[in-house]
Amino acid sequence: MRLPRTGGFDTMVADLTSNVLTHFGFEPAAVDELSGELKAGLAAGLASGAELHMQFQVREGELEILVSQRKRSLCRVTRRLP
Repeated sequence: MRLPRTGGFDTMVADLTSNVLTHFGFEPAAVDELSGELKAGLAAGLASGAELHMQFQVREGELEILVSQRKRSLCRVTRRLP
């Protein structure tokens, strides 16, 4: 999905991540940990102000979250599904 830089961007990413992770059965502590990793990984992209792309994939029992900007990978987080 494309994430335009608009007001409330940090809240939107946190809510989206929380909802997806909760849907897959992650506990609140794991949701907080993954959200923190994504926030740290997104810092460079947020500074540039360009549109971000966020992709959630599930394969072979793992959830993978990929964030890119201008076809450049900013962050990749993976976890085994609960």
